[in-house]
Amino acid sequence: MRFSMFKLLRVGRIIVKNLCVDCDFIAGEEMKVLFVCKRGADRSRTGAEMLGAVEGYECLSAGVWSLSKELINWSDLIFCMESEHVDAVLKICPMTEEKIKVLGIPDKYYFNQVELRYLLKERLRPYLGDEVCLRMKMLPDQERRKQEELFQKIFKNLETLER
Repeated sequence: MRFSMFKLLRVGRIIVKNLCVDCDFIAGEEMKVLFVCKRGADRSRTGAEMLGAVEGYECLSAGVWSLSKELINWSDLIFCMESEHVDAVLKICPMTEEKIKVLGIPDKYYFNQVELRYLLKERLRPYLGDEVCLRMKMLPDQERRKQEELFQKIFKNLETLER
């Protein structure tokens, strides 16, 4: 369900285009999202950072070994990077299957890798919608600063050449 597209006034059932959806997300609350990968260091941490920067979302990341019942119950939505991570979540909390989504992102990326950020945005779009995904930062702050510094140097060099 795309929670970001609805303003809910209370816990209950909402109707969108003749589709009834049970919902326990209340307007004004932040959506609590847990990202899960093998170690909780690269893929899930990047996803939590990206979505956590969007207003209305509180995000955490965890590796399969650091999962707990409290962490799983805390979350409104759980994004697992691979299907085997779902098994780890369900082993701890078998009744949480409805809030788990698999993104299908293999363990070959490092933290904040630009390709990983684009892939996360693409895979999150069906669950969060275009509006939320457009508000996600595509470059981490340090990469953005490096890019801005590079552009400034280029523009200074161009100005120098024009004189």
